[in-house]
Amino acid sequence: LAALNNEPLRASAPNKKAPLPTLLALVEKTPTAQKNIPTDLPKKEVPISPVPKEVVVNKDLDIDLPKDKTSKNPVNLNNNLETKTEAFILNPHKTAIVLEDIYGDRQKEKACSCDIKIIPPSYDWESLAMLLYKVIILFVLIFFLLSAMVLWMILDRKYKISKTKKHRWFGVWMIFGLLFMTNPALAVTTTPQNIIYEGELRDNLGNPVTGNYDFRFSLWDNQDYELTDTIAGNINVVAPDYFGWQEVQSQNITVDGKFTFQLGAVTPFTVGLFDRTNMSLQVEVKASGAPITSYELIDLDTLNPVIDRMVIDTVPYAFNADKLDFRELGYGMGEIPYLDGVTGKLPASVLPLSNLPGTDESTFMLDQDDSALPGDTLALQFGNTLNETLAWNGTTGQFEFSDDVQVTGNLVVSGSINGVSVGLRNKDDRLSPRYRNSVLVGDGTNNNDGFMYEEEDTVLGNMKQILRWKSTNAVLQDYDVIIRYPLPENFKAFQSPAISLEYLTELTSADAKIDLTVTKEGLAGDQIAGAGIGLSSNVWLNQDFTLNAATPWNVGDVMIIRLKMYSKNSHNAKVGDIVIKSVVD
Repeated sequence: LAALNNEPLRASAPNKKAPLPTLLALVEKTPTAQKNIPTDLPKKEVPISPVPKEVVVNKDLDIDLPKDKTSKNPVNLNNNLETKTEAFILNPHKTAIVLEDIYGDRQKEKACSCDIKIIPPSYDWESLAMLLYKVIILFVLIFFLLSAMVLWMILDRKYKISKTKKHRWFGVWMIFGLLFMTNPALAVTTTPQNIIYEGELRDNLGNPVTGNYDFRFSLWDNQDYELTDTIAGNINVVAPDYFGWQEVQSQNITVDGKFTFQLGAVTPFTVGLFDRTNMSLQVEVKASGAPITSYELIDLDTLNPVIDRMVIDTVPYAFNADKLDFRELGYGMGEIPYLDGVTGKLPASVLPLSNLPGTDESTFMLDQDDSALPGDTLALQFGNTLNETLAWNGTTGQFEFSDDVQVTGNLVVSGSINGVSVGLRNKDDRLSPRYRNSVLVGDGTNNNDGFMYEEEDTVLGNMKQILRWKSTNAVLQDYDVIIRYPLPENFKAFQSPAISLEYLTELTSADAKIDLTVTKEGLAGDQIAGAGIGLSSNVWLNQDFTLNAATPWNVGDVMIIRLKMYSKNSHNAKVGDIVIKSVVD
């Protein structure tokens, strides 16, 4: 056992040496099997120097590692891969250390060579850019000040301009300069939506690796990798610690094993993904073209069984970011407003109607995302104490005012007011047997051996009055029902269809049938558009009929409806309600 303090340790390979900042325990290899290392020997820890150093440990050394580490998904040393991450740590004051994972074997445990590189604090390029921006603005301001002074002197000497006019010119020049410097286009920027990940890929001898490799990145809740986090080489998307983000990027490594990736370039980071306090990055690598089961987990700490992933830390000034895209939180011009901590609402001063009585938008929409349910109420409320509303009641399907409404000008209403219909509306006038303004007529031909009955029957599930014609004659006998229907005073037009008839006939149309004709009084010709002749149905049927569109109908016109009912051999023809469908005001 050796405890070394800043002593150079030479590797077996030539030209490999480096000072050793911290080494807890080192066991020299012997030809025998793995040694039992005493656990009670003293250890000496030496603090890591802030100066960048590199340690190369001889790969031929045996180190007794914790047994439970073999339960992890290890890196297969046969692929001779290791990584050295240089610049992914977001906090520049932390040290980035990535060790090659350990090949676990129940008979023997080996430690591969590894590089430990202490990363010096990196430059804050964003801060440098802001500093350069401020320096440029300062030079611009000085330029405008000097220009204004020179202009003042020229005007004074050449044109003898009064002091008042000089002040005006000077003020205009200064205002122009200030407008240039405060141009929002110069101040506002957009934060990149990717994260840079850089490193080196080496084999177990410390030599840079070249070739095509696939890197798989994923985000997790903690640093501990579990065997169930991957299934058959794939990320287990239902693992409890998985954050739902992963991507694979490939790169052809050609120089010194160095690689660079922009995380989020393949699978963009979703909104709210980083709204959490704990997050770790899992990195896996395999040769391009190798099976997906060839991915090897890059283990951060092979000596600790629960530290397998890299913690995503915070840049110091991001703990409480003061600005977003160079804009302050507040309620002033160009500031980012926020909800009041007590009321949970925006103050009236930031609303578009607070200064001027109007808005440039032509539509103000409630429930833009259609999240309201059919029975919900959407309302505009006027005043907190006044508490008057204009609302849409999803249950009743009506707009509702919470108080009186006064209208200046014309009010056009369709539907009803307090139950009284107004405007144009559809009207269904139902005529039931015996129909009003109707007569029963025998036309003098084939009217023998028949009977017309007025009775009740079940029609389409309802008990109704009907007319039934029955003849015992072996030849079809008929009888007519004629209805005279004057159009009402508020008549405007017929609906389409205009008439419906309930009827039933027995057996075929050769045994019982019904003819329906409609005429306009004073005008010859049937007005039914379609087949109204020879109606036959063995079950009750409610059939619609349309009138000829070419025939005009007006208030005072009389519609003549004729039902000719046929029967023979005691087979019945039945009719029920007639509905006349019109549009009225």
